[in-house]
Amino acid sequence: MDKETADCILKLDDQIKHLWNSLKYRAEAEEYERAAREWREKAEALDKQIREYKNELATHIKSVNEESSRYVNIVSVIGYAGYFTTWGFTRDILGREATIFVASMGMASVSLFVLWEMFAIYMRLKSVGMLGQMFRNSVSVEAFEELRAQLLSDEARTTAIINPVHKVVFIVSFAAAIAGGLAMMQKLYMSL
Repeated sequence: MDKETADCILKLDDQIKHLWNSLKYRAEAEEYERAAREWREKAEALDKQIREYKNELATHIKSVNEESSRYVNIVSVIGYAGYFTTWGFTRDILGREATIFVASMGMASVSLFVLWEMFAIYMRLKSVGMLGQMFRNSVSVEAFEELRAQLLSDEARTTAIINPVHKVVFIVSFAAAIAGGLAMMQKLYMSL
């Protein structure tokens, strides 16, 4: 339960106790007690809906991130295979400077890509480590759902924070590959 909801429930509970002490008639006290119980139930239901919404959102963010990451990896591997295959066949035509430039751009692109993927694997292993710690500490069934929700929320927050960094890495890596590819294409065209 979030702090704001907990504070609201505590204030309501204090007000209810104060009312019970000041009321003279049992019927009125029972009516106030019923109303307070209804408010408490509504607050708990609202808190449950908020937790479910946060869990759903965190799960969705994680799913979208994993799917897009898989797609980018597949396309990148195909692109790099084509890039280096073409470079291998055209090295004799390119000349020394162009060969060095194309190789440098390709290696810079691949290096950035691999470093980013290693970082992503580290982040995934960190999440797996947290799950392992939960099981080693024999987390009760009641506490598991709350800890799972917290883990999902943390992963979603981390994803939201590192997503702009991923965009920069992707753009720089893509630009390096494009620069090398354009240099290769220009030299090949000039050699026709």
